[in-house]
Amino acid sequence: MLSPLKLLTEEKRLPLAGRVAMAQVERHLERMECYACHSAWAPQCYGCHLKIDYSGKKRAFDWVAAGHRHRRPEHRADRGETGYPTTLPGQVHEERSYLRWEEPMLVVNGEGRVSPASPPNGRAS
Repeated sequence: MLSPLKLLTEEKRLPLAGRVAMAQVERHLERMECYACHSAWAPQCYGCHLKIDYSGKKRAFDWVAAGHRHRRPEHRADRGETGYPTTLPGQVHEERSYLRWEEPMLVVNGEGRVSPASPPNGRAS
């Protein structure tokens, strides 16, 4: 059975730490996203590498171009992308040497609030 926070609060079953964090420290509520504390994990990738092969005639599918094409009224009902100019030069390969799921680092997001984050480009500093 689930115990929503609202119910725990109304029934006075919320632990002291929860009451303090979520109801009694106004500055905490102004600056932190709820999911800053309620995110159990975030991907932390170490040793990630992208390799792009521009040799030969290898091409990669351009999902953005295909999406833009399907937005046009004359292409909304198209089944697939045959004949669309939706490829990019090169072929991308992603390689990972180590990936783990752990407690996320906290950062100030674009709205000025504290939130969980993954390392940029998959790398931890």
